[in-house]
Amino acid sequence: MNRPRLHLLAAASAAALGLLGATAASGANLVFSESAFLAEAQGVVLEDFEDEPTSGTPDAGGVSQLAFDGFTANTSLPAAKLFDAPLAGSANTTPGGSKYLGIDTDVGGVGASATLIFDPPVYAVGFQLIDAELETSAITLDGVVYPIAATSAGGHDYIGILSNSAFATLTITPSSADSFWSLDDVSMGLDPSPQRFDVFFDEASYLAAAGAVVVEDFEDEPTSGTPDGGALSSVDFSSLTASSAPAAVKLLDAPTANVYNTTPGGAKYLVFDTDIGNTGSVGVLTFAEPASGVGLVLVDVERIDLVAGEVTVSVPGFAYPILPTAPGGETYFGVVADPPLASLEISPDSFDSLWSVDDVAIASGAPPVPTLSPGPLALALLTIALGGFTLLWTRTRPSSRPGPLG
Repeated sequence: MNRPRLHLLAAASAAALGLLGATAASGANLVFSESAFLAEAQGVVLEDFEDEPTSGTPDAGGVSQLAFDGFTANTSLPAAKLFDAPLAGSANTTPGGSKYLGIDTDVGGVGASATLIFDPPVYAVGFQLIDAELETSAITLDGVVYPIAATSAGGHDYIGILSNSAFATLTITPSSADSFWSLDDVSMGLDPSPQRFDVFFDEASYLAAAGAVVVEDFEDEPTSGTPDGGALSSVDFSSLTASSAPAAVKLLDAPTANVYNTTPGGAKYLVFDTDIGNTGSVGVLTFAEPASGVGLVLVDVERIDLVAGEVTVSVPGFAYPILPTAPGGETYFGVVADPPLASLEISPDSFDSLWSVDDVAIASGAPPVPTLSPGPLALALLTIALGGFTLLWTRTRPSSRPGPLG
């Protein structure tokens, strides 16, 4: 399985909400599967702790620093230990192994963070996060906070970070009350990836990074289907082919339910509508020519399943969580890619039978060299899976747009 469930939560605090303003290009991407991480990371070396000496005991002996091959673990309180047997909810995750890095303060209800300092700097880090329960954890890279869901008691989740540039430090902060959690199987990617994706969640930032684009606004395309039927499995347009499983593709020219056109002065828009209640579709856009950038407006991509529902946009090797909309709301997604993309997949909540796309801005050729700044997945990560907590996202259009395709 390439990408397990994403259980990404966030605290509804003023500080957390402040991250919603960070919408520039991302310099790092998160994956939640070891196989996906290893498929993308380059020059990987593994620290599984099996050749390292144990330190500390279940009840004492935590230190503020332990050095390993490739990195040093510094903790905010004396808490670093190296165990060789299961303890409480923590255990080794290496097949046939026994050792793991424990972060154990020995003080009930008092947790400690751990900062990994890499020497040499790395482009990618993946690890098993073990028994980091109670509430949301966080990973901080280059000043940007990535909220990560708590594990189940005694459980472990894989966390992988792939960066466009080398980094030397990574901080893992569990719940402040989690006095004992652990890490194992730390994989470090020492070489840059030949594949680069920079992701944007607002139109202006995407257009600034993508360079020259043409916009498929569907205004010159013939309509197909009706609000109540006629969905197709594939429809060809001048710049792309839209396909879906099950059949859901329509091109409408008037609002229906909660979907509508978003082109100023326009009428037409691309609809994914299965006409089957509580049965969603996965939409794929395949481009007539490889695209170095793709930006689009998503309408009415709601989160209906409050337990496992999520909205993602996928490019090769990565699945990006997207901010779900309110009923009839809009959100924006843009990606600049090197090498260029042949296609892009949109996966809404599996119960979302009706959603739409418009104003697909496609770039070809080499994009401008981006200036990396904070704003990775924080926009989407901060709002997924918080029951009863909805953020409304309003997309601000620039005063002028690139011209439509002829």
